[in-house]
Order: sequence, then C-alpha cells, then structure tokens
Amino acid sequence: MIVSGTFSGEGSLRGKIQRMTTAAVISVALAWLPASAQYDLTVNMTSFTPTHENQLFKLRLVNTSTGQQVAEYELAGIVDGDFSTTFSNILASGVTYNIDAFADFNDNKLYDPPPADHAWRIILAGVTSDTTVTLVHNANWVDIQYPNPGQQPEPADTCDCDLNGDGGADIGDVVEWVARVRDGADDPCLDYNGDDRLGIADLIRLLLDIRAGGCLEE
Repeated sequence: MIVSGTFSGEGSLRGKIQRMTTAAVISVALAWLPASAQYDLTVNMTSFTPTHENQLFKLRLVNTSTGQQVAEYELAGIVDGDFSTTFSNILASGVTYNIDAFADFNDNKLYDPPPADHAWRIILAGVTSDTTVTLVHNANWVDIQYPNPGQQPEPADTCDCDLNGDGGADIGDVVEWVARVRDGADDPCLDYNGDDRLGIADLIRLLLDIRAGGCLEE
C-alpha cells in the first residue's frame, strides 16, 4: 500500500506521509520540512548479513539546526545484506543533517546504546543536489540516542501565540511572527491558523486571538 501526497509553495504540511512495502516503512514528518526541500537522498547499506540477519533496522534523517527528525526508514527484519532506501524531495540546500541508523542486535525491538545494539551516524553537510551515501557495516559504533519505537514526538497541533516568549500576548508577538517568516524560520507554529501555508491569514488570526484574549495554551 502507498499513501502519498504532493506539497509546494510556502510553509509545509502538518502530519506525516508513510510509504509502506511488504517489509519496510518510510515516514516523512512534513511539518518539519522547509519549503526549500527539493533534493532526493538515497542511502545504501552494505554487508549487514550475517551479523544482523532478521534483525530490526531503523534509519532517520535529522535536521541538526532544529533537532527535528524529518524522515525515518524502518525495516522489520534484514534479509539481504545489501539494501537501500530513497527519500524524495527531502533535502534542502545549505542544511546540515545527521543520518542515524541502528540494527537491533539484542533483538528487543528497542534502541539500546552500543554494544547492545549497533549504531552509526553519517553527517551530511553542504547539500547542493540529489545525494547518495553508503553505509558499510562496521564496528565504529556511536550512541545516536534514538527514541524507542512508538515514542517519536508528533508535530504540535496547537501553538501558543506568545511567540517571543515574554509571558504575554501583545504586539511584540506580531513583530516576532513577521521576523520569523521573513527569516525563513522552520517553525510549524508560524502556520498559526493551521491551513498548511504561511500568509496574511495567519497574521490576522494571531491579531484577533490576541485582541480577544483567546490565545491557545501550550
């Protein structure tokens, strides 16, 4: 089964797109994708059997400037030692990413720091085009501090209108909204009215909520 969608223009969509095959799931957290994301990422894994045969494998892509996970690949059990995954339109020019991966060596279906599980990190910087990287199985493990399956944070559905964090709701938050949008900040709360785009409608909704005292609580 394939669940897919298209997105373009300013801002980004809330929620996730998941693409599923018989053995693997690819998840993309659209709310954390900058509008400039345009390049594909392909990751090739090699020589993962027999060490990790039939073990859970997970790989995630993290935007290092925001700390947000923007995509994840999950393989329920490694069968072929050489396999790959591609994330389409996921990379933005000039952004640095961590590609984190682990194999569930102790087979408890959770991430545990090495040596209990085997984990790796590839730092991807200076993206200017579609990119392909290769992860060759090795013993140079790192603790990637991967959340346990099922505990990934979801994008917030509601956002407080105290955007500048001063404890109040006033014209300063309007100025903060304008400044963040102008600077291209990757913040789903800037889409204040939740219509999956950034524009004057968000600013009007913010102003009305401030005036009416109807700001959302975090």
